[in-house]
Amino acid sequence: MVTENQVEIDKLIDAWYVVTMNETRDIVHRGSVAVHKDKIVDIGKTLDLEKRYQAKERLGGDRFVLTPGLVNTHIHITGEPITRGYVPDDTPLRKMFSFGCVRSIQCKLLRRRSPLQS
Repeated sequence: MVTENQVEIDKLIDAWYVVTMNETRDIVHRGSVAVHKDKIVDIGKTLDLEKRYQAKERLGGDRFVLTPGLVNTHIHITGEPITRGYVPDDTPLRKMFSFGCVRSIQCKLLRRRSPLQS
């Protein structure tokens, strides 16, 4: 139930640390991020945000580090998409490279790219 001092939002995401993307990269210990209509509307201490907002959904917990505003575009396009289907998904990483087909694909790719890398 929303009190007269609270604003209703879609989500409140809690974390042990919230690492902000502002100029000073402030870190909020026991922080939360308030989200409404897919937009970040507030970042701060969990206790402060609980007073200001009533969330329809609550996510997160004390074992998380949250980086609101950071878009991680890190992907590997060399090996994984090519080898998908050759190696079972539950194969441990060490064993994955013992598959001959994976090794030959990786070697072929490296030979092809080596003139570009030098």
